[in-house]
Formats: sequence, structure tokens, C-alpha cells
Amino acid sequence: MPYQDQYKDCVWVDFATLEQFMKDCLVAFGVPVPDAQIIGDVLIKSDKLGIDSHGIGRLKPIYLDRIDEGILNPVTTIEIVKDEKA
Repeated sequence: MPYQDQYKDCVWVDFATLEQFMKDCLVAFGVPVPDAQIIGDVLIKSDKLGIDSHGIGRLKPIYLDRIDEGILNPVTTIEIVKDEKA
């Protein structure tokens, strides 16, 4: 099947729109805006690098579903317990 025919029914979305969509979804599930921005950025970068297994495909099954099921906490704080050279 020619390349064009294979994707004729696909909807193409630019990365900026996709990143904003992911951020909006995460915020709607209780993730703070700065954290949602970081997550969206990492997922988009993965897709841009061709690492589809760690891109937007993880948004619903890994992040949103797990937040909804109480497996992931959408609001976290980091506490440094030990700070020294590696």
C-alpha cells in the first residue's frame, strides 16, 4: 500500500497543540500546572525522538488511568534526604 494511502484517514496535529492538550488533560486530573508542563514536554520529546513507547501513548493508560485509580498521586513534593556527590 502506498504511503499516502496508508495515512489518508489520519488527522495530523502539530506538537504544540498536542502538548497543550496533554497539559490540559493532566491539570484536569489534578496535576499542578508546572508538573503537567514537565510531563507534557517529556512525552512530546520522546515522540519527537521516535521513542513512541514513552510518548503520548502513555498519557491515558499510564498517567490518567493510574491517577483515576488512585495508583498515582497527582500532587507530589520532593524531599532531598541526602545531598552528596554520586
